Amino acid sequence: NKGLAWFDKTSFVSFDPVFKGKKILSLYVPYPGSMWVGTVSGAYLINTSSLKVEKLLSIKDGLCDSTITAIASTPDNKIFFGTPNGISILESGSVSTILAAEGLPDNAITALTADKKGKLWVGTPQGLSKYENNKFIQYVLSGPFGANRIVSLFVDRENNLWAGTLNGLYKHSGDLFSSWSAENGLSGAFVFP
Repeated sequence: NKGLAWFDKTSFVSFDPVFKGKKILSLYVPYPGSMWVGTVSGAYLINTSSLKVEKLLSIKDGLCDSTITAIASTPDNKIFFGTPNGISILESGSVSTILAAEGLPDNAITALTADKKGKLWVGTPQGLSKYENNKFIQYVLSGPFGANRIVSLFVDRENNLWAGTLNGLYKHSGDLFSSWSAENGLSGAFVFP
């Protein structure tokens, strides 16, 4: 709740007063010079050169919730905002929403990332999904309790998806999942961002 600062190669520079006292939940850099900041009061688009807020999106603009838990974009210029109540999509200035009724395993979004093929991966407390051709494909991660509770997602240079869960780390490569846990050398079962 202390706000947002960035390192300018010599010291930390604060985005005061815009983010002072705001709880920041997610950050996303869609391209150099811009950064989306997800807070409990909406999504802010920041120009990182001028340190100015260029846009604020909230429920008033059509977001399904003002608490932004995750942010990602796809090559077709869609920005996806994960919230506790579904996914909102910003496309060409308009906002639309995807909910569990449309195939999400849960409305509570915990993580988002896009792979190099433009597929959106969605993490929720109820599992992992891939959004492809306007539909969701569900993936069940095998393992003990907590394996399907996704807390973080990352796509590496080889386009492998890594999913952090409450019960270890999973890697999706091609069509296969492999897993690591405390039994395989992780320092603990929980894998957080």
